Amino acid sequence: ISGAYRIHSRLSLGLQLRSARLVQSISEESASDFAMGYGFGLLYRFPEQRLLLGASHFSKINLDASSSNLPGSFALLPGYTQQAIIPSRNSFGLGYIPNRLLRADFSLKQIGSTPHSALLSDQNREVGNKSTLQPHFGFAYVFADFIPIQGILFGGFYLENSRIQELPSRLHTTVGAEAKWSFMNFGIGLKEIC
Repeated sequence: ISGAYRIHSRLSLGLQLRSARLVQSISEESASDFAMGYGFGLLYRFPEQRLLLGASHFSKINLDASSSNLPGSFALLPGYTQQAIIPSRNSFGLGYIPNRLLRADFSLKQIGSTPHSALLSDQNREVGNKSTLQPHFGFAYVFADFIPIQGILFGGFYLENSRIQELPSRLHTTVGAEAKWSFMNFGIGLKEIC
């Protein structure tokens, strides 16, 4: 559930209520947990109307199915139910709109730590022991603007600082094109991970 409110002609506030549910099962028996979280963000448009400044925060959500009354099958596998953590996220970004044809943005995203997490495939490799910072850059350019047809080129990249122990950081790049005709959109995108 989310909503936004315009506080001032150049300042808007957004709020979000989030829910998550974890279900872990063995055969036909299951254990579950439910939790709530929140998010909020601010967007400010500078007086010259070409620059936008935004920031957001999403809270951490902890889910632990072992806190419920476990069915009998779970007693045979102690430790089967594990805590699940959805990490907190903070973002800060700057958008630039020099004209109606070009848009660009740069943002930094911080993902919170998830201590004592591990891969299902390898319990010895920990995940998310420390928070990570990911820089993002993107742009979109309208190369054709005729009624009722519009063509857009877009691209961008972000650096994924690995949250998995002993894995290097990876650069993700994306390019694509979109065509709009009347009420229909057609698009293609390509993504490469380096």
